[in-house]
Amino acid sequence: MGVENIYEFLKKNGGNFFSTVEISKAIGLSDGSVSRALRILKKRKEVVCKDTYAGQARVPRYAVRTTEPFV
Repeated sequence: MGVENIYEFLKKNGGNFFSTVEISKAIGLSDGSVSRALRILKKRKEVVCKDTYAGQARVPRYAVRTTEPFV
């Protein structure tokens, strides 16, 4: 299932933040599957989301939650 794959990918990459598109390309799942899995992980509080901006477009980026707060 995609949830475990995404969590392992984010965990393996430490505190780095990735967009949905970057995660889908790295794992080989569709953008929709990645979005649904991230929603589940976010609800479980296993990942954190940080908004970045590309021009006017908001691009959420995700990383595995650590015990240290992200600044």
